[in-house]
Amino acid sequence: MGELGRPTATGRGLGAATNLGSSRDTSEATFTTTALVFDDMPQDFAVARTASSSTALVLRGGASPDRSTALVRAGDVVPSGSVPVPSKREIIADGVHQYTKPRRRGSDVVQRRVGWLATPSLIQVITVERPLRQDGKAYRPAGDWELARRVTYDCASGTAQRRKGVVTSDAVRSSASEPSGASNGSPVDEAAELAESALQFVPASVRRTVVSSVPAPLFTSGNIYRYKNGKHTVEVVRMDAARAVVLNAVLDAGASQWSVEQATYDLGPTRVEGLDG
Repeated sequence: MGELGRPTATGRGLGAATNLGSSRDTSEATFTTTALVFDDMPQDFAVARTASSSTALVLRGGASPDRSTALVRAGDVVPSGSVPVPSKREIIADGVHQYTKPRRRGSDVVQRRVGWLATPSLIQVITVERPLRQDGKAYRPAGDWELARRVTYDCASGTAQRRKGVVTSDAVRSSASEPSGASNGSPVDEAAELAESALQFVPASVRRTVVSSVPAPLFTSGNIYRYKNGKHTVEVVRMDAARAVVLNAVLDAGASQWSVEQATYDLGPTRVEGLDG
C-alpha cells in the first residue's frame, strides 16, 4: 500500500518531530507538523462493538495477559463508571502517533492513530481508525475517525511511584553502541522508533533509568515536542506485560537543565473494550 502524509492537526500549539535521524540536540530536530494530543482523539465508540475474545493483543509481542484482565463491551454495553475518564489535572504525560501506512481490517482499508495517556493511577491506550478509499495510487479519507479499541491498565498498588528532579543536559550524547532496549526481538514499528529516538535527547542518566525500568517493552510510544516559546518536552511510555514507565522531561528555552518526572507502574487489572488487532 502507498503511504499517507502526516496532516496538520489541531493541538496545543506545539510541534512534533517526524524524522529525528541521528539528532542528539534539540536544535538538530526537525518539527514539521503540529502535534496530535490525546484530546484530538474521539473518546466514545460510534457504535457498540463486541470485546475481544482473547487478550493476546493487549500488548504487542504475545505477552501473556494478567489473570485479572477483564473483557467488556464498548458503547452502551459498558457499565457506567467501569472505565474512568482521566482528569486533565491528573495527566503526567500523553501522546498520539498517526501511522503513515494504511492497513487492512477485513475487506476495508483504514488509517490508524494510537494514543496513550498516563495518570498516577492508570495508563490508557486507545486506537482510532478512519476508513480510506483508493483514488488512483493514493488513499483518501472516506469517513470520520472512530474509536476502535481502548485498553485501560490500572496500577496494581493504586498509585504509581513518581520521581521528580532537575538534571543537567549532557555535553556528550549517547552513541550507537548504547543499548536502548527498543524491542523484545519483534520488528520495531514507526511509533516505537520515534519514541526511542526521542529518548536520546534527555540526559544519559535519565535515559538509562527509563530503559532499565522496562528493558524489553512490548509497547512503547512517545516523541519530542517543541512549543512556540522555545520550550521542548519529551514524553514517552514503555510497557511490558507486568510493568510500565512514563517519562515527562521539560527543557525550557535557553535552559541547560531538564525538569524530569518519571512514573513507574506495576500493572494490575486490565480492561479491554472494542475491536481486536
